[in-house]
Amino acid sequence: MKALAEINALQRELKKRIEVLGKDSQFINTSSGKGKIGALEKRLQAVDFIVDNVELIDWLVNPDTGVTRKQLIDQDGV
Repeated sequence: MKALAEINALQRELKKRIEVLGKDSQFINTSSGKGKIGALEKRLQAVDFIVDNVELIDWLVNPDTGVTRKQLIDQDGV
């Protein structure tokens, strides 16, 4: 799994790209501009979900993880 720092960097880059494209009236007025911004916003939502649930995802996909099921359900660790 990618390092959390890389995921955070992707999150920042997507936010910046959406911000820049959202201010570009030429891009927005193209036939596909709004759709492309919408696609980037969906990716950003997915990345936000990953950031919020990185421990759970690591537990699911990484057989060598140090995260336990007990840690995942501990309300103090959430």
